[in-house]
Parts: sequence; C-alpha cells; structure tokens
Amino acid sequence: MHIKQVDKFEEILGDIEMHSGLHVLQQCSLIIMSGERYQTHPIIRHFCNKQGFMSPRHEASLKEFYITLASSHHQEAHDYAEMVLEANNTKAMLFGLLQSNYEGHTRLVSAIINFTWFHQTIGDFSDKLISQTVDFVKQKHGDTSLLVKCLQEWGNLYRFSGNIEGAKHKMQQAESLCMSSSYQNTPLHVEILFQLGQVYETADALNEAKAVYEKASELQGTSGDVLVEGNCLYGLGRIYRVLGKLNEAEASLKRALELHQAADSALSQGNDYCLLGHTYTDMRKLDEAEKCFQKALEFHKTANNVLWQGNDHKGLGDTYLSLEKFSEAEASYQKALELHKTANLPYGQGQDYEGLGKVYLELHKLDLADASYQNAINYYGAAQSSLGQGYALNGLGRVLMERSQFKEAKSMLEKAQNIFEEVQDPRWTEYNQKFLNNAVSKMGKLSWK
Repeated sequence: MHIKQVDKFEEILGDIEMHSGLHVLQQCSLIIMSGERYQTHPIIRHFCNKQGFMSPRHEASLKEFYITLASSHHQEAHDYAEMVLEANNTKAMLFGLLQSNYEGHTRLVSAIINFTWFHQTIGDFSDKLISQTVDFVKQKHGDTSLLVKCLQEWGNLYRFSGNIEGAKHKMQQAESLCMSSSYQNTPLHVEILFQLGQVYETADALNEAKAVYEKASELQGTSGDVLVEGNCLYGLGRIYRVLGKLNEAEASLKRALELHQAADSALSQGNDYCLLGHTYTDMRKLDEAEKCFQKALEFHKTANNVLWQGNDHKGLGDTYLSLEKFSEAEASYQKALELHKTANLPYGQGQDYEGLGKVYLELHKLDLADASYQNAINYYGAAQSSLGQGYALNGLGRVLMERSQFKEAKSMLEKAQNIFEEVQDPRWTEYNQKFLNNAVSKMGKLSWK
C-alpha cells in the first residue's frame, strides 16, 4: 500500500484505524517500508489470504474499489494518478476476480479491457491478464461484443509492444467475429478495421492499410459515429502523407479534427494535430507545423498519454531541425526519447535516435551520428519496421559519405534502396537514390584518379 492511499483505504474499510494498525504491524516487523510503500512479507500475506482473515464486508468493499478504479477514465488527472499508484494491486485483484464467483461478468471484463489500455500507456505490455480474460469470456459464453473488444485490445497491446504478427492475428480474429452472420455491430467493426489498418501501416504494408481504411470509410457510412468516422479519415491522412499526397493528407486530417472535436476526444484531437504537424513539416509550412505540435502536446497532456507526448516532442524535433535550430531539435528528441522509454515503445525510440542522428550529422559530430543511427536500426528492428531501418540505413550511408568511405556508403544506401522499393515508398525511393548516385559518382572519380 502506498502511503498516499492510507486515508483512502481507511475511508473504504470504514471501521479500521489504518494509521495505528500499520504502526503496530511495523513494530512487530510484520510489514516494512519499501520506498513509499508498506509491504508485507509474501509468506505472511499468503498465510493471511489462506486463513480468510478479511471479513466479507471488507472484501466486498475492496473488490468494489478496485473494479471501479480499473473502469476509471484514466485521462482524468486524479484517476490516472491513483491508477498508477494502485496498478499492481488492481491487476492482482482482477486476476483474483477472474478465478472467483464474481457475478458481474460484463462489468469485470469491461474493466479489464479498460485497464489493459491504461497499462499500455505506462509501458506494461504483459498479455497474461487479457489472455485469461478471453478464456473467461469463452467459458462463460459471454456476448460476442465482449470477446471482440478483448481481442481488439489484445491486438492493440501487441501492436504497441512491437509484436506485429500477433497484432494482425488478433485484429483479424476480431474482424472475423464482426463479419459473422449472428453478430452485427457496425461501429465496432469499423473501429476494428481502423486499428487493423494501423497494424498494416506499422508493418509497412501501405496498400493493405489503404484498402482497409477505405473499407472502413465505406462501412462507416451506415454507423453515424463521428469518432469512428474521424478515425478513418485520420488513417487515410496517414497513408496520403506516406504516399506524398500532402494536400489530400491535409484535407483528410482537417476533416478528422472537426469530427474529433464534435466527439470531444482529447486523445484523437491530439493525434490529428500531431499528424497535421508532420504534414506541414513536409510541406515546409514550419510555423504551422510548430503550432500543431504544441496543440497536440496540450491535448495529449490532457489525455495523460505519455506515448503520444513523446510523439509530439519528436515532431517538434523534426520542425526545429528543418528550421536549423539544432539545440532545440536535440533537446526535443532527447525529451521524446525519455518519454518513449517510459512508454516502452521500441518504434518511438528508433525514431528519436534517428532524429538525433540527423542533428549530429548536421553538426558534423559524426561519431555521435553513427551511434545514434546504429541505435535507431536496433530499435526499428525490435519494432519489426523495415521502413524505419531503411531511414536509419540512409542516415548511416550519409555519415559514411562525410567520412569519404564511399564504397561502404554505397553498400549501406543500396540496402536502404532495396527496402524503400520493396515497401513501395516513392518519396524515400527518390530521396535515397540521389545519395546512392552521389556515392557511385564519388567512387568513379576515385577510380579515375
């Protein structure tokens, strides 16, 4: 128990003097202080649980507290802070309720789905709880929508942890259930398709992602859900940007932002502003880009989303780099790296190291640039992003060019070119080819000499 929660539990349990009781237990060496938490020795805790010392009324009060907390809207600052303090205790209680005779099956499963999403935001990607929940729903013959939502959240967990094949499999399972003749839930089906599109994007399967987003947009027409419609337009905006169709990307994202404003979704508005910022950076509208990233950061702080705050700082780093504000760019990438480490996001860390590589290359700090790009390759590899590895290989090739190691640069840039051509990324195929041609030209001049 955290020391900040003592008064809370005294209120929950009602007739127990928590402060004096904890003091006595400490004097008897039955509990100790570890940091800011009271901890019981595992043997003593196991014995007390086995003996059933807790009264049914107190047990019911604790169950109600933890299932309510797990169901909380963690974008609220107070709820988020309490969920962080009680994360391990909440997880233990939810595991216990799955094994018990708790009657509120739907409430329990919904709480676990919400709690699983919260756990991803603090960098915990264990799938044990959601896995057992899927088994629980199947055993209890729960309604299909609960099973679909469990598989959906399981897929999201895998996507953010870098297990792309696992994410694809879970999302496809969820979509198959949505398409079954015995089950119809169009808004949920559209949401699944949107997230499946994100999985394809992460796997650099851009054509598949675009097809899924378009399918979701067509299906969405029958749902009337502004949040879901906004998500589909956001997904299409991402694809248009990757394909270099920047005007289409801007239009799609502005419409997505209008819909997400109507839905009053802080997280989605933050995501829209972040991607608009990247789009404006590509369009060289750098003042607009910086404003968008700052707006995105405001919304993501409101949503208490560490992962996306990291993305916003990374975007600011890109903008400052384009403005040749190298100190600000380095600071932004370092802040992004710190947040992405907290969120345990390999892909984000790959992007941050790639950004630092660009800064150090511009400053001609070649050893630091080399190390940053090598780190980027490793993290992109952990995230199973071949496209990201292509970006970092291009950077390493440019470092080698600066060192006049043209043969090694050619080899590195050829590896990058193969990746860009394989994933059919026209912008980077053209961009990388210029450096590759330059490396070949430099090698030819050396041979002629």
